[in-house]
Formats: sequence, C-alpha cells, structure tokens
Amino acid sequence: GRAGVAALLLASLSCNRDVRPTPAAGPAVEATLFFTSELKGYLGPCGCSENMRGGIDRAAFQLDLARQGGRPVLLLDTGDALFAERSLADEAVAQQERKAQALAQAFRLMGLSGRFTGALDDARGPAFRVGLGLPELASDTLHLLDVKGHKVALFSARQAEALAALSLKARAAKASVVIGLFEGPFDEALRLSSGDALAIDLLLATRGRDELSTEENRLVMGRVPVVQVQSKGRSLLRVDLTLRDATP
Repeated sequence: GRAGVAALLLASLSCNRDVRPTPAAGPAVEATLFFTSELKGYLGPCGCSENMRGGIDRAAFQLDLARQGGRPVLLLDTGDALFAERSLADEAVAQQERKAQALAQAFRLMGLSGRFTGALDDARGPAFRVGLGLPELASDTLHLLDVKGHKVALFSARQAEALAALSLKARAAKASVVIGLFEGPFDEALRLSSGDALAIDLLLATRGRDELSTEENRLVMGRVPVVQVQSKGRSLLRVDLTLRDATP
C-alpha cells in the first residue's frame, strides 16, 4: 500500500473544551503528524485571543491523546518558536532565555522529531539556539522520515524554485507523502499551489506577513491543500496518515 494524507485538522487549543478529532471512516489511521508554527516564545495561553487559546501543556495533551492509540506520532516545529523579537532589550534577556530553555525542555518531553529554524530563533545568536540541543532540520534540504516503512518527505524553503525542485526529488525518492513548508505568508503559498510545478500533497505557510496575518487558522483545499496555523501556540496542525492499496 501507499501512505496518503487522510485528514487535516487545525486544532484550536482552547480552555473551554478538549479537541478530540472524530475518526475518519475507512482505513485505520497508521500515523499522525503534528506541526507547530511561530510559537514566538509563548509557553502559556495567549491573552490576545478568545477563550485564552494556547499553552504548551495543551499541545502536549493533544500529543498524549494521539499516542494512546499506539500508532506513531511525530511532532515537528516549523520555526520562529523561541523568541517573539529579532533583538531583545538588555533587561529582558535573562527572562527570555529562561523561557526559551523551558520551551526547549517541553519540546524534548513531547518527543520533538525535528524543527526548522527562523530568524526569531536566533535572537540570542546561533550558539544559544544550537546549545538548546533540539533536533534541527536544515532548510532547502530534503528530509525523509520513516513512518512504518513508508517515506514521508518533508522540506522547508523560501523560494518557489527550491520547493519545486525538492518536491521532484522527493517523488524520485519514492516518497509516499510529500509535505512542503513555505517560509512565507499564506497568500503567496496559495499562489504557488495553483501552478503545476509543486509535486506535493500538502503546503504549509510558516511565516506570517505581519503580526495580524496569523491571527486565524486557514485551510484551502485546492489541487494542493494549503494551511496556515494560528501563531503563538494557539493551534496545532494535525495530519493523519493512512495506508492505501493503490492511491498515493
């Protein structure tokens, strides 16, 4: 069989209810991928959102629920997780470093499979970021994840040409599922998805145009599904993978 993207769920991490996805009909779920995007150093709920959404503890709870089924669960971060600004005021450095260290520890406890980095992650310099010891994935590079014997291709890039080239490389490697991360805003990702150059199954827009552009989850189910995840830890993207006999 071939692995396919069976279901997408943008789960808002709210305090008023647990998000428990309804199982899809058909083949049993074989694996689940979770993506975080632009956490910006938020460990607790974001006070700027309705119902005080967010909190790394709620994200961990969702992973724990998924793992109770016994299937593989992978957590991937798309970057800009450690800090909210590119530079920090001197008086804020100590507190912001402690928050980044706490977030890194939470990632380790949650079983982080890998993370791409963004400009905000280097607010205290590359040495501090690398010193946190998190598993980092290079941009503009094809990464093949083994999921129950199937290859799941994952890559992140800012340029459309790089995304297209990596998608073809993934297909040549006989990846069952190809997931591309576009290091740009949702509207640009949507334009990219309308062409024929991207041989991918799912495209995530991982960098907001500005602070307000990532206030909402967005999902457009076109030829290539395009997703934006609400920033500051207020939502997760969940991708359920199934095994199918013939269809990629």
